[in-house]
Amino acid sequence: MKPQEPLRRLYFYRRLSAEQKREYDRSDERRGLPLLPAPVLGVAAEELVVAIASESPARTRRAAQRLVDEICARLSARSPRRVPRAPRVKVLRTRPRMAKSEFHGLYTRFDGGESEIKVWMFTAAHGRVVKPRTFLRTLLHEVCHHVDMTLLDLPHSLHTLGFHARESSLLHSLERSGADIPGGRSIRREPSKVPRKAPAAPTHAVQLELFSSARSSNARRRG
Repeated sequence: MKPQEPLRRLYFYRRLSAEQKREYDRSDERRGLPLLPAPVLGVAAEELVVAIASESPARTRRAAQRLVDEICARLSARSPRRVPRAPRVKVLRTRPRMAKSEFHGLYTRFDGGESEIKVWMFTAAHGRVVKPRTFLRTLLHEVCHHVDMTLLDLPHSLHTLGFHARESSLLHSLERSGADIPGGRSIRREPSKVPRKAPAAPTHAVQLELFSSARSSNARRRG
């Protein structure tokens, strides 16, 4: 009998509590999300790519919100849990910096059940607009934090290998929906399937941070 390969865990696993280690393993086992390809997803993703190229945060925010709303509605429809409201999306200009890292995105879940995603459009180093594929992956990364905490019973939403695989599964679903996302593999389209048409926040919140370097999610309370 072939010996079973040891589990591959990321470096921060040893620092977790026993409860967090159990959550880590549950997260790592789940490598995808049930987002079925659909023409509307492909169209929404391509509208976001066009909006990013315009370098307009307002236009990009509207397109990003449409895509997040569509993804969350479709995932929620496949969950037995009570459907949470999709996060409110904010698109800001230049990425904040911390040491040698740039802040890409931030997911915040408020005590009252509301949630928020922040993404930044321009690099801190050179002030250039973020590449569409990088921006979209950041947005989907924050959506995965929302899904972990509201639908998958993963309250710490750790950056496990499974977490990153779920993020990739969302991107691949958009590509299989017909979205042409610059910087990725070309997915053969099916023309017949892709139409060409164009409250007050509570006082405390849990924030999940994403930097350019890989690390576990840092959660903190905000007053």
